[in-house]
Amino acid sequence: MNKSDLRTGMLVTLRNDENYYVMLNTGVFGDIEGVLVHRIGQDTGWMSLRDYTDDMTHHSDPNGIFPSTPEEDSMWDIVRVEGVRLACELYDTRRYKTLWEREK
Repeated sequence: MNKSDLRTGMLVTLRNDENYYVMLNTGVFGDIEGVLVHRIGQDTGWMSLRDYTDDMTHHSDPNGIFPSTPEEDSMWDIVRVEGVRLACELYDTRRYKTLWEREK
């Protein structure tokens, strides 16, 4: 699976075990690629998909607001993608099924 396969409403799990919902074309801060919104609204709140490569690994801008080292970047890699079949199942995490998982 690639970043371009992500769809709004999918749930992703990062290497640090946090869960985020995929939201595409939100226009948040001019972001046309999309954002990841924290499932339970914790400190991290949201992240831009612009900071992800096509293989869904995280690479922050070294000149950006929150630059990080490669080791820190890897904790934000997407390691699992889950989805639902019906719109009425969105946000009911019990209904999500794994669509893809990164090989270890």
